[in-house]
Amino acid sequence: MDLMGRGQPILIMAAAIIGIVLGDVTPLGAAPSTAVEIFLMMLLFVLFLSVDLRKVSGSFANIRFTPKFCAC
Repeated sequence: MDLMGRGQPILIMAAAIIGIVLGDVTPLGAAPSTAVEIFLMMLLFVLFLSVDLRKVSGSFANIRFTPKFCAC
């Protein structure tokens, strides 16, 4: 695993803690929910960039997992 992969959980936790502290200490806590949603979408976008899209289609071939996941 590369350095970015190992440090990603620590970076996410640090960002969450910094956000909580800034929300309590500064007037940034009154930010509208649309601003929060925009930053969450950006975070998820960057997070999903690391997914290997070639392996996604192969993941549905896992017979033991797919019926449990897709059962609606």
